[in-house]
Amino acid sequence: IRTPLTTLLGYMELLSADSENLTPEQKDYIRVCTSKAEQIKGLSDKLFLYFWAFNRVEPEAELESVEAGLLFEQLLADYIPAMEAEGLHIVTDLTALTPTDTLRIRADSIRRVTDNVIDNLVKYADRAHPVTVTATRGDSVLTVSFSNTVARKSDKTSSTRIGVKTCVNMMKTMNGSFETSEHDGYFSATMTLPIE
Repeated sequence: IRTPLTTLLGYMELLSADSENLTPEQKDYIRVCTSKAEQIKGLSDKLFLYFWAFNRVEPEAELESVEAGLLFEQLLADYIPAMEAEGLHIVTDLTALTPTDTLRIRADSIRRVTDNVIDNLVKYADRAHPVTVTATRGDSVLTVSFSNTVARKSDKTSSTRIGVKTCVNMMKTMNGSFETSEHDGYFSATMTLPIE
């Protein structure tokens, strides 16, 4: 539910940006649709995060082999329009990935982890600085990092950290890891997965 809603919200934002070509009635329809989509997204996020954080069971879906470069290129293609509509500039470097790099993953789980990271970027990233997405490759692991400068006025005091806990649990089921760090106003979220 969440991934198509994120895409939908990005396109709704693009529609509302073209307000000079819209009637007042059309603007109102877009506003209502955006509000309802955000409400559904928020409710589904809470349900999913609480389930994974506190009632985790092993997922039924089997791990599947996927080409790493294709996976992350497609993921970013889905998210970049919505992020740019939110005023974020994205710089990517996936050149470390080769066509022979394959991962054993659950695609829905990777999307959920990426969703969580993107949501935090939209909430807290400083629009004056780019968000960087970088892939690095070791002998047997692939690491993808999302980094940004945190906006000075962002308030994280209400965070329950359930999202991070959920991401850690999901990555563990794929023999990977998930870590976040923040230092001197610079934030990074890193997912690491073994290469087949």
